[in-house]
This record gives sequence, C-alpha cells and structure tokens, in this order.
Amino acid sequence: MNLYEIILPLTCEEKIIVSLKDSLTLIGLDYAEPILLLRNNDVITIANGPTYFNILDLHNFLKKALNNELSLDKSITQDIGYLANKYNYNENEEGFIIKQFQNGLETWVGYTNLLWYAYKDDKAYETWIYNDQNKNIILEITPAYPYFYCDKNKEPNYISYKKWIKNYQPYITIHIPHSTALKWLQTAEHIIKTVDDNIKRWQKEQVSFKL
Repeated sequence: MNLYEIILPLTCEEKIIVSLKDSLTLIGLDYAEPILLLRNNDVITIANGPTYFNILDLHNFLKKALNNELSLDKSITQDIGYLANKYNYNENEEGFIIKQFQNGLETWVGYTNLLWYAYKDDKAYETWIYNDQNKNIILEITPAYPYFYCDKNKEPNYISYKKWIKNYQPYITIHIPHSTALKWLQTAEHIIKTVDDNIKRWQKEQVSFKL
C-alpha cells in the first residue's frame, strides 16, 4: 500500500484502492501507480499504467453502465473471463464475434466490456463492467492466463494453458448498486478534474517562468 489512498468501497470486506505515493495535487498525466482490490485481507493488482487514464476509463464505463449501455453481446453465453482466455488461446476458433473498435483494432466483441488488465508476479487479472438483463451494474474480476506471450523455459512457475484453465473461476462477481456507482463516478470526476487543474497550473507556471 502507498501513503495516499482513494477508496472505492464495494462491501464491508471488499474495496478498490487507488494507491498513490503522492498527493493528488502532484499528479500528472503520466503518473502511474497500481489500482488494487482488497478482499478479505487479500490484495491483488487490477490495473497498471497511468492512473489518470485508468480513472478516465472507469469514469466512461460508469456513465455507460448507469445508462444501461454496457449489456454483454448476445453471443456471450458463458462467463466472460473464461471466454476471454479461450479467445486468447485460439483466436480462430468459431463462435467468437469480431468487432472493429474506434481505434481501428479488430478483436473479440467481449472486450467492449473490458475496463482494466493487470499483470504482476505471474498473475494477471481482467476487470469487466457490464449490465445484466435486469439493468444491474456488474463488476467482475477474472484471472487471465499469464503465460500466453512468454518463453516457458524462462518462467519458473510456468503452467500450461490446458492445465491452468481446468481450475479457472472468476475471482469476484459483484452487483454495484446505482448509488455506489454514482459515488464512484463523483470520485472519478474529482480525480480527473484535479489532474486537469494540475496540468493547467503547471503550464501557467512554466509560461511565467519563461517570462
């Protein structure tokens, strides 16, 4: 855990932690610290990379979910994390609907609902947000096979995909009440605005320094 933490509560025993080494007023666009899930005293990393953009993605997903715009594709009839691993193992397998995303990437339609991916210490997790058939907001965190793109001879803990997938199960699947999602959205907006204000302030200070 880092010195500064922003908490997104889930239940009494589970919460998401935006872990920061510095005050929010010192964070820029490239500032990168992990986002963690605390569950029954077990801590896993669920997002790596720049904090600002991870929170921006969360903000955008929450807005869509609150408007019931994140339903799973009709082709997704099994657990989404299980299917993601299956797709990565064999992208040419029949039954996977391919979609072209705004960035031009063509890949499995299920990734519409992928919020974050994180890898640390031979473990990988994917975080999904979607609306179920009753318009509830569902947060699901699932393990991802961590050795798709590695040299198995250099991985001391290597396990084959076929053996790994036999023990697959979602790490957590939880309903997020709309009231909680709204609070998360407010927190995300606060983080985004603070960082945006930091950038504006630093740009003004840089101009003043040059003068």
